[in-house]
Amino acid sequence: MGKIVIHGMEFPDKCPDNCPDKHYMEHFDQGIACVRCPIFNCQKFPYKGTMQSMIEPEHYPEDIAKSWYEWFKENGCLEDN
Repeated sequence: MGKIVIHGMEFPDKCPDNCPDKHYMEHFDQGIACVRCPIFNCQKFPYKGTMQSMIEPEHYPEDIAKSWYEWFKENGCLEDN
């Protein structure tokens, strides 16, 4: 699995299989936490022949990234756990 580096913190570039909220993606809507997740927002996807992300990692808010990083650690969703 690749990595996304946001303000010096490493996140996976895809939703971890063991993410406790991954089941919400089955019934995706704007109210789920996934739409604020750095992985969802900063992962690269093909668009018009190039790889794009909704938010470039350097533009993702650092304080929110820190909160998510701690959440991922607490839930065992980072490879270094």
